[in-house]
Amino acid sequence: MPGAPAPEMAAFPPAQRQLIQRALETREAETGASAEVRLWLDGAAANGGRVGGSIRRVAYDLILDNRRQGGIEDANDPPADTWERLDEITAAVRIVAGGMDLDFITHNATTMASRIVGARSETWPDAAHLLPLEHPARVASAIRALIAAAHPDP
Repeated sequence: MPGAPAPEMAAFPPAQRQLIQRALETREAETGASAEVRLWLDGAAANGGRVGGSIRRVAYDLILDNRRQGGIEDANDPPADTWERLDEITAAVRIVAGGMDLDFITHNATTMASRIVGARSETWPDAAHLLPLEHPARVASAIRALIAAAHPDP
């Protein structure tokens, strides 16, 4: 998110730093997509293949397609001051982070929630970055609960 604190690469353990660099700096679409799947689906500290089967294939296909189209940055460019304007959000917000994600992402999710009035924040220890792929029913339940709490039946 624009304006959010970005970590220094030197702060990561060597194995994570290597994984991040391979995932984010590789320009060849297939190799980069494989590295990103390893990072975003398996988790920063997990061994490759933590999540497999059709979930892994869907993640790979989505990431590969995104890389071939030039990356999400081209299609989704929020204002540079987004981080500083979080306190302007008035809608109900529930921020969920994966406990197996990169530490700075989990930290930023918690910090983001603290900047949004009334926001709920939680970390799912058994998930990495792609929570909707790993836990679709749980994500749907969290969304339903947020909507129900924000708009109770009369």
